[in-house]
Amino acid sequence: MTSDKTPSGTDIADVPMMQVTHDHLLNEAVKITQPSDGYRVGSDAVLLAASVGTITGRVLDMGAGVGGVCLCLARRLAELQITAVEKNADMAAL
Repeated sequence: MTSDKTPSGTDIADVPMMQVTHDHLLNEAVKITQPSDGYRVGSDAVLLAASVGTITGRVLDMGAGVGGVCLCLARRLAELQITAVEKNADMAAL
């Protein structure tokens, strides 16, 4: 059965159509869906996630966009509890 909701709980019918690309980071270990125009996740997200030492506990990412930093961080430190917050509903829906 297919879901009619995005991972954030938004009805798919309520998400405006936008051009997106499906990209990979960390040798294809992380898959990102992001708008084809505007700010795009890239090497800066990978470098920021790599700058975090080996830690345990919780991480809060305010202004997470499509989650590039969080996804890279989660891939490297799977035991972390990560909360990503994004005010732009279109970005969060991706």
